Amino acid sequence: MNRRTFLATLGGTAAIGGAGYIALDPFRREHRLWCVRLNNTWFGEAEVDARVKRNGTVVHEDSYEIPGMDASPRGDEEPLYWVDVNSRLLYGWNTDPAVFTVESRRSDRDKWVSQSFDHVEATNIHATVDIYGDSGVAGTRAHEFGSLAQAKGFVEEVKPANRDQSTGATTE
Repeated sequence: MNRRTFLATLGGTAAIGGAGYIALDPFRREHRLWCVRLNNTWFGEAEVDARVKRNGTVVHEDSYEIPGMDASPRGDEEPLYWVDVNSRLLYGWNTDPAVFTVESRRSDRDKWVSQSFDHVEATNIHATVDIYGDSGVAGTRAHEFGSLAQAKGFVEEVKPANRDQSTGATTE
């Protein structure tokens, strides 16, 4: 084997191995995503499409009509409160640790806003999708729980008041 053939073989092997390593993405953090809150922080109703992916597979997807802040008796305090008319709580998928992605958009828009949680250190999380009037979906914020018990307690506290809100197509 001559030197040129040897170097070409070595380079090809390294390229294929490196591509496989990158495709596996070993640096993705896994979380337990307990719920997602769609929060309309603007006046007037918003139609929103929401999708939750677990390890790249869609586990929840549906469209929601969410009244605006003007429909809330809490007014400006509403974005800080978890249960009211201008938000929807989505839950019901497998919460075992995985790589989760939340995607959302105004129903009249083409572009999805996508958020994964690689930057979040905590294992137990929930997310809020903020909807701002005609601007559409402003983004998704992650909220960290300090422990598994805290996450379960929170979900059990907010689910009863939102029990009829998670009507999306949950596949797990």
